[in-house]
Amino acid sequence: MNNLKKARKTRHYTQEELSKILGVGRDTYLHWEKEETDMPVSKLKQIAEIFNESVDYLLGMSDLARADIKEIEENRNKKLHDSIQTALQIVEESRKASIF
Repeated sequence: MNNLKKARKTRHYTQEELSKILGVGRDTYLHWEKEETDMPVSKLKQIAEIFNESVDYLLGMSDLARADIKEIEENRNKKLHDSIQTALQIVEESRKASIF
């Protein structure tokens, strides 16, 4: 199953609006969204650029949208930062304890 509909709705586009941007009829777009016909690669790339989304996500080959990936990376980076700060505090406290 593709994520075209989900991506379109998340960004508050109607099928009519998106089909006009892509230069195709609404019915053509609807067939792509329902996976009744294959979408030309050029249109898939165009949608990926419009939505700032990966082709893999749009085709349903990935369950993670770019926003989800960004959130995961930010959480991972925060945890890494916190761990480094904790380690630095332990090292500093150890240094202070060994001086006295």
